[in-house]
Amino acid sequence: MHRSLQLILLTVFAACCCQQRGGAQPYVPGIDVSLFQDAIDWNAVRSAGVEFAVVRASRGETYNDPLFLANMREATKAGVLVGTYHYCNLDTNYGSLSNADAIADATAEANHYLSVIKPYYDAGQMLPPVADVEGFPDFASTAQAKNYTSVWTKQFSDTIYNSLGVKPMVYTSLSKANSYFTTAVSNQNDLWLAWWKTTGTANPPTAADTPTWGAWDFWQWTDAWTVNGIEGGVDGDLFNGNRAQLEAKLSGHGQLGGLPGGRMLITDFDGGDQEGYFGQSPTYSGSNTGIASATAERVTNQAHEGTGSQRLTVTPSASTWLMRFLPGLGSNASPATPAANLKLETTGSIGFWLKTASTGMSVQLAIDDSDGTERSISKAIVSDNQWHLYEWNFDDDAQWNTWLSGSNGAITGATATIDSILFSGNAASTFYMDTIAQNPNGSLVPIAGDFNHDWLVDSRDLDVWKTAFGVTAAGDANNDGVTNGADFLVWQSNQTAVNAVPAAAAVPEPTTVTLLGVAAFCGWRRRRHAG
Repeated sequence: MHRSLQLILLTVFAACCCQQRGGAQPYVPGIDVSLFQDAIDWNAVRSAGVEFAVVRASRGETYNDPLFLANMREATKAGVLVGTYHYCNLDTNYGSLSNADAIADATAEANHYLSVIKPYYDAGQMLPPVADVEGFPDFASTAQAKNYTSVWTKQFSDTIYNSLGVKPMVYTSLSKANSYFTTAVSNQNDLWLAWWKTTGTANPPTAADTPTWGAWDFWQWTDAWTVNGIEGGVDGDLFNGNRAQLEAKLSGHGQLGGLPGGRMLITDFDGGDQEGYFGQSPTYSGSNTGIASATAERVTNQAHEGTGSQRLTVTPSASTWLMRFLPGLGSNASPATPAANLKLETTGSIGFWLKTASTGMSVQLAIDDSDGTERSISKAIVSDNQWHLYEWNFDDDAQWNTWLSGSNGAITGATATIDSILFSGNAASTFYMDTIAQNPNGSLVPIAGDFNHDWLVDSRDLDVWKTAFGVTAAGDANNDGVTNGADFLVWQSNQTAVNAVPAAAAVPEPTTVTLLGVAAFCGWRRRRHAG
C-alpha cells in the first residue's frame, strides 16, 4: 500500500474510533510494542493518529526489553500516552504448583518489573501497568490452572499496588479470561482482552463474552496493524472510552511528559541472552585491521553491576590491531547508523566499565553527531584485572576530534548516537565490558548517598536509607559496612541540585535539630525491631 494512502486510511480509522459507534461507545486507538518492532519513528506514529502505546518493560525475573528505554523516551516526547507491560513467566519456578510457589514466583517477577518501571511513575504520568499473563506450566486440570493462575496474578497485582498505588491490568486471551481467573482477580483488575476477530474492529467484544470480568477496558484486536513509522505489523489496541477517560487512568508523581533523570543505562548485559545494542559480531565492521578472529559473548561470571557482562576476545594477525565494535538493534537499520541506536541528549558524560589483565590496549568512542562522526581522545586501558570507568564529556570539545563525514571535532547537535567503540592493542587480548551508560547531569562516577543507583541523590535514596537503617548496608554511604546516622549526613550533603528544593523542605540542615531527628529515628527503629 502506498504510504500516503496508508496514512489517510489510518487517520480515518483513528477518527472513527474516537467517535460514537452506533451512538453508543467511543474508542481510542493505540498499540503495544516490544523489541520485535525494532526501532520506531514515534513522531510518525503519533501523526498517524495513534494516541497511546503500551511498551514491554520486562519478562520473568531478570529480562529487560533492550528497546524499552528508547521506546519510552521517544514515545513520550512525541506526545503519545504511555504505559508498560510485563510478560509473566508462570511456566518457570512453579515448583509443585502450590499456592506458596505461586506467591513466591509472582513476588519476584513483580519486584523485577517494578525495578524497571517505578522511575517512570516517579517522574511522570503513566497508564496502568500490565500483567501479560501468557506463559503457563502444564496443568493437570482446569481447576488447578484456575487456582494457580489466580493466586499468582493476585500476588503480582498486590505487589505492584503496594509500590505504585495502582492495580495492574490483566492481559489475556478470551479462552483464558473465561477459564483461568477467579473473581478475586476479575473484581480488582481491569481486563485487556486479546481477541483477533476476523471482522477487525467492526464487531467489538461485549460484556457477555467475558462474564467473569464484564466489559473490557482495552482490546487487542489484531497483531498485524499497519502503522506509519513502524516496519511490518504491530499489535493494534482500542481503549473502551474517550480520550478524557483514558487520561483519567494516568497516575504518577510527576507531570505528563516527565521522564526519569539521572543515569541512563544504554546496555547492561543483564537478563537472559541479552546484549542489547552490542549484540553484533565484533568482526562486522570493515574498518577492523590486524585481526584474525574476534568474539563477543555475554557471561555471568563477571559483572560490574547486575548479573552479567560481555567478554570480548581478539586474536591478532599483525603486531597491532584495531577493532571497531558497532552497536545497533533491529533488522530495519544497519549497525552504527542513528536509526539503529539510542538517541542521546548531548550533555553530561557517556562511557562504560572495562576489566582486563591484557596489556597494551586503548579505547576510543565514536559519536554520530549532526555534522558527521566525531571520535574521542584515546584512553589507555588499565590491565590490573579490576573494573575501571572510561568516560567522555559531551560538553568538553578537548575530548573530541574530527573523524568521518565532515565532522567538526566537537559535539554540537542537540542529540547524537553511538557510532562505535574502538579498541586497539598489540597482542592477543581478553577483556570484559559492562554498564554502558550516559549521565546527562555529569560524570558516571558513583555518588556517595545515591543508594538506589540512579545518579541522583534525592528523597528516594532517603527511603532506602530508612529501610536499611541498622538492618543492611544498602544505605551505607561512607563504606563502613553499616547503615547509620553518619550515612544520613553524607546523603544530605550530596543531594542533587535539581532535587535540593523539595528535599530541603523535608529535611533541615545538619544542625542540632537534624541530629536529634536522626537519634529519634534510631530509637524508633530499635523499638520496632525489639517488638
